[in-house]
Amino acid sequence: QPNSRWYTGCGIYRNVWLNVKNKVSVAENGTFVTANNISKDLARVNAEITFGNASKYGENITVVAEIYNPEGIKVAEQISDQQLGNGTSVSINQQFDVPSPSLWSIETPVQYVLRTKLLSGDYLLDAYDTPFGIREIRFEVETGFWLNGKNIKVKGVNNHHDAGPVGAAVPEDVLYRRLRILKDMGCNAIRTAHNPFAPEFYSMCDTMGFLVMDEVFDEWIASWPWENYQNRGKVTHGYHKHFEKWAEQDLKDIIYRDRNHPSIFMWSVGNEIPDQCYPEGPERLKPLMAIVHALDSTRPVTAGCCFIHLANATGFSSLLDVTGYNGGGGSVFYEKDKA
Repeated sequence: QPNSRWYTGCGIYRNVWLNVKNKVSVAENGTFVTANNISKDLARVNAEITFGNASKYGENITVVAEIYNPEGIKVAEQISDQQLGNGTSVSINQQFDVPSPSLWSIETPVQYVLRTKLLSGDYLLDAYDTPFGIREIRFEVETGFWLNGKNIKVKGVNNHHDAGPVGAAVPEDVLYRRLRILKDMGCNAIRTAHNPFAPEFYSMCDTMGFLVMDEVFDEWIASWPWENYQNRGKVTHGYHKHFEKWAEQDLKDIIYRDRNHPSIFMWSVGNEIPDQCYPEGPERLKPLMAIVHALDSTRPVTAGCCFIHLANATGFSSLLDVTGYNGGGGSVFYEKDKA
């Protein structure tokens, strides 16, 4: 595959939508919902809502933000009035107290819905639903991953976006069947190797109870150490041709698109990136990590490191929130590196 180390498909092989909206509307991927201070009695839910006015005139609007529980019952509401100038965009933050929260987990993958409505008087300008989950994640040095106060062994697989002989335009029932088989095997996590998947995949993982490591790049700029240093990338026509111009924007778009999925518990900004082996690697990693931290501070950033002795020597591995060890290149120094 001259444009990737993996089969990507060609042409338009995922759904494309034309969304027709009023001039005053919630922005595309314009909500971000998180939860903290979670207990059995209460959870604090925070919603960042971005909306804009593409008309020639200013608008006085009312923003109604409602939270519905998994049974479809409204459990919290915030109402605010906003002045919206013509051609402007506004972001507001709303906080909600959700009583007796039902937590998203591998065994009970329940979701709430944030419904955002924009009103001009009694006229509904826009309505925008955001499914989300209430859960607490953290990583500990000695014990690994914790979900809702429970130590979880992550039993994952590395999946590619295509479906073998079916190709890249994967029917949803084929995708569901694959996930169902993996779930029945005891798998509880998926790594999106090595590029972002279709939106339907993440929604299935949300409802089926999978953890997801959302991975964005298979190459940045550099080639492998055994190749000519002046070479670029892993393949002839790979992403290295676009990295310097598009990497930051592409990463932002993926974070905006996927960050409300409760299944996602880590972001990966690279898979076996040759740049890890060179002094330039950490400097290329830093702005990518800064983007993720700015847009979503609730999840750690990782990358799949091979040649871990070189990634350690350059400082690449130490910059990551969670260091990823891949099998290639002798990444076997677990106990030494832990110490």
